[in-house]
Amino acid sequence: GYRLDPDAPEAWRLSGLSPATQVTGPAREVLGETVRGTLSNCGGGLTPWGTVFTCEENHRYHVHEGLGSRNGRPGAVPSRVANGGFSLPGLRAEHYGWVVEVDPRDPHWLPRRHTALGRMRHESAVVQAAPGESLRVYMAEDRAVGGIWRYTSKHPWHPSMSRKAASRLLEEGRLEQANLQTNRWILLDLSTPLHKEATLLVQEQGASWEVAADFLEALKTAKTLSDLYENKAALLVDASLAGLLVGGSPLGRPEGCVWIENSQKPGK
Repeated sequence: GYRLDPDAPEAWRLSGLSPATQVTGPAREVLGETVRGTLSNCGGGLTPWGTVFTCEENHRYHVHEGLGSRNGRPGAVPSRVANGGFSLPGLRAEHYGWVVEVDPRDPHWLPRRHTALGRMRHESAVVQAAPGESLRVYMAEDRAVGGIWRYTSKHPWHPSMSRKAASRLLEEGRLEQANLQTNRWILLDLSTPLHKEATLLVQEQGASWEVAADFLEALKTAKTLSDLYENKAALLVDASLAGLLVGGSPLGRPEGCVWIENSQKPGK
């Protein structure tokens, strides 16, 4: 059988308290440069450059999901501080619910918390990489109305890239949620128009996201996501709800994602 060697350089632990994780992407401006540890992890995935993803799923046990408001503006961050469960007080809601990249063989490589991939109850993340093309990450959100998501990097991936350069591809790109009725990917952007029945959808499902009263009031006259969120950082923190508002298909707790190679190009 296996026996732990506590003196081995690979014998290290990433817990809810330590080590610090480096924040990347658009939401860094509100989360700060680092966040301690990672918690409520579920599935994950592998990257072509030798790191792994660990997905923060059930963060609702420790922190609130809903955003706060500032100066009467809904959809603002920072959000509320939670007392947390499991003896982890003082946690900020927006710090958890992300895909975290880890190099299990190198304890000195600071884990990356990639905010460009959106905040939600992440179940899994699988990478699709082709030389000279944009990197794609497919993700499933494990909640009663969770969806299927796709991140596409702005810049192309090359097998010769260093670990650091490849990881940076996860900092800037497009985040989209699938609409399975129309077979389309819907871009999560401040300019994206709301679904025509968004108010009804939130009234039916909004309690799950702890939607604030001022957010519901703003939703009555909102036309695009920019009418609800003050900036891209706030939008990504609330990606789970925002995806539903623009017409992402709510599913029944989708679990893992698997990329199956074939002769066809990825869908538009």
